[in-house]
Amino acid sequence: MGERILEISHSPCNYTCTANGLRDVYMHKTGRYIPGEMMMVFSGFADFVYLKNEREVPPRMVFWTRSLKDHYRGIEHIFRFKINIKAGRSFPFALNLVKKEIDKGSLMR
Repeated sequence: MGERILEISHSPCNYTCTANGLRDVYMHKTGRYIPGEMMMVFSGFADFVYLKNEREVPPRMVFWTRSLKDHYRGIEHIFRFKINIKAGRSFPFALNLVKKEIDKGSLMR
C-alpha cells in the first residue's frame, strides 16, 4: 500500500485540547468554520478544569466535571459524527486505529 498523507489544518485554542481536534476534523469534513471554543461550550468542560487568576479570591480554582467519555457523547449529536472511544490502550494501539480510519477514508467524508 502506498503512503497517503492527509493534511488537516489545526488551529490551537487555549484550554480546549480535549475537543479542539474534533473541531479540526469537523471543519475539514464540512468546510464550515466554527469558533475555537465552540466544542467546549456545547458540551461543557470535560474532566478537569484549573483556573488561575491572581486578582480573584481564591486566586486558583479546580473543578472536576463529567468524564471525557461523557463529554464526547454530549457533542456527537450536535456535529453529527460518531466518536469511537477506546480506553486503557497504549499509544501504538491508538495510532494503529487512527491509521486504519484514515485508510478507510473516515476523515475524508
